[in-house]
Amino acid sequence: MTRRTGIDRDAASFGRIIRRMRLAKGWNLVRFGRKADMHPTYLGCLERGDNTPSLTCILHLAKVLDVDAWVIIAEVEGVG
Repeated sequence: MTRRTGIDRDAASFGRIIRRMRLAKGWNLVRFGRKADMHPTYLGCLERGDNTPSLTCILHLAKVLDVDAWVIIAEVEGVG
């Protein structure tokens, strides 16, 4: 995935939400990475808003975090 030159507002919002949900479970990035089968560095990039996740990634992370993906998307949009 190509890195952006600036941080996308929605990507940053998504990252804050994912980070909050991860911390609520008491997981560090390494544990989250193991549960999601993703590299912790990539997850850290997502949490900082450095990368925009694919739909597949959003659905997968929602499942790992035990939340419906629409809840995350609604919060990104400011609806939730």
